[in-house]
Amino acid sequence: MTIEQYQETTQKQKSMNIPQAEIKKLRNNPLYKSRLSYIKEVILDDCPDINSIDLSDKLDISIDLAEILLLDCQRTEINK
Repeated sequence: MTIEQYQETTQKQKSMNIPQAEIKKLRNNPLYKSRLSYIKEVILDDCPDINSIDLSDKLDISIDLAEILLLDCQRTEINK
């Protein structure tokens, strides 16, 4: 992921209608890291082009939560 892509994902997240407090609450959840790992290692490996709607169906979570998790997966790629 390039710096431009990282900035784009950050901008997408800011434009979502989810309060920052909710995003912070999600990231502080003990299951957050394991969900993120599962998405990266299992789901994205099988379906690299999965969208937030399909991910929300697969994990039985809200579309907003799925979108945040997908964006966070993309953001962690830049740190590798």
